[in-house]
Amino acid sequence: MRRIWLGAAVALMMLGGERASAHPHVFLDGGAHFIFDDQGRLSAIRVIWEYDAFATLFILETLEVDGDADGVLTEEETAKVLADQMTWEGGFEGDSYLWHGNTKLSLAGPENGTASLTESRLTVTFERALETPIDPGAHEVLVKLYDPTYYFAYFATHEPRIEGQAPEACRARIELFEPDSSLAALQSSLSLLETDETPEQEDVGALFADRIVMLCD
Repeated sequence: MRRIWLGAAVALMMLGGERASAHPHVFLDGGAHFIFDDQGRLSAIRVIWEYDAFATLFILETLEVDGDADGVLTEEETAKVLADQMTWEGGFEGDSYLWHGNTKLSLAGPENGTASLTESRLTVTFERALETPIDPGAHEVLVKLYDPTYYFAYFATHEPRIEGQAPEACRARIELFEPDSSLAALQSSLSLLETDETPEQEDVGALFADRIVMLCD
């Protein structure tokens, strides 16, 4: 549900403002952790969404949580936030994508969610299990967080962690997106789109995504 109402609400609030006619509209700091099972296989990733203060305000007000503005979510409020954030409309892939080498891997829906408030920003985390756990071997494991339509923009600011019984050689890092002249021009053109317009280029958000990489060689 989060994409439907949050996107619409932000668009309405930004009418008449400088950001109303610019893609992207919702900004999140993000991250991913790599989770291994007891057989040393990559079995899941943990995804992090940290909303900016603007979007956080909408979420809290729409869901009617943290009404006392103490910056602490009660157990009931946490459950309410997670029910919203972890209920995805059909076809939504969670803005989180995983590759092993050149192979895109299928991920299950969100589980084991958490929600918290820090300095007026909402952070939501959840696990997505691999349909089939893998031995990473010498191939790169890559996570990208992005919205295909570039309405939501993700920035990989949370350092990746490796959890569970991972091989000792495994290391993870972030590779930040650095635009060349053509991508910079494309970003500039997208900034001219109105809130109700969708980029013509399919999966355009992938072009601007940071890379969260794990190697176990």
